[in-house]
Amino acid sequence: QPFSTMLRHTTRRLPSLITRPSPILLRPLSTTPPPPQQPQYNPPPLTATIASGITSSTLLLINHGLPNKSLQSINSDLLSKKTETNDVELMVQTWQKMMEVHLSAQVHVLTGLGYPPTEQGIAMYNANLATLMSSCMPEVSNTLATESRDLWRTTLGWTYGITRPEDEVEGKVAGGWDEIEIQEAREIMYDVSARMGSNEFLDKLKVGVEGLTDTKEVHTKIQEMLISHVYFGDMGDSATCLVDKFMGEGKDRVEAYVVLQSLMAKHQSDPLIGQYVGGSMMKVFEAAGINQDQVR
Repeated sequence: QPFSTMLRHTTRRLPSLITRPSPILLRPLSTTPPPPQQPQYNPPPLTATIASGITSSTLLLINHGLPNKSLQSINSDLLSKKTETNDVELMVQTWQKMMEVHLSAQVHVLTGLGYPPTEQGIAMYNANLATLMSSCMPEVSNTLATESRDLWRTTLGWTYGITRPEDEVEGKVAGGWDEIEIQEAREIMYDVSARMGSNEFLDKLKVGVEGLTDTKEVHTKIQEMLISHVYFGDMGDSATCLVDKFMGEGKDRVEAYVVLQSLMAKHQSDPLIGQYVGGSMMKVFEAAGINQDQVR
């Protein structure tokens, strides 16, 4: 009797069970899905292992992922448009495209570790990395700096067609250039920063950005004038070409400039170099009318 009663009750309920399936089953078919949860950006404490993994993962994308295809496309476009050795405008356009690819690859990796997928996320990671490198053992710091250097050199290599780290001979960079040691790197950036902060350059920069209202256009003009006036010395008869001074006269200036950036990558985390560059860039942004909060 109990079993037959239970069976009758269950049988009577079958139509309702069939016609009213579980909301859980219907949810994937609903036209009004529940609102997505906002991601919580909370990266883990940065360790040497994590930092090394971030660099190697980004390098993997630069060498073998979609970013690699983008960089090769940028290089092909550069070669097809290069009409003269010192075409600064084309060089800046190429540099900006390269940086978009490089930073996008880095953001892709950082987001998976809880960093915001924005410029602020990259800035947060760079600040954490600087803190880590200043507090860890020298050999660990050197390893992280070398990995970061090779990532940057690889990006430059694919973009501009210069030798990449895996093809380099020990102590030589990009087709035979000698490595720059720390003292020479500091002297180079001291000269660069002094010219960037000079009244002569800042006055020319104010004239150059006059009338520009779009922030991106202002940044582009700053880049063009930094290369043409600061590095190439197009500031009058008395100005020397710093690229010629650092890399030797008679070289292709664009290639020499790119190789110089590749060589300097080894020392990008040096505090004194950071102080030189940071101080002069503040003067540059002020002269160009850029709010300091926009570049932090």
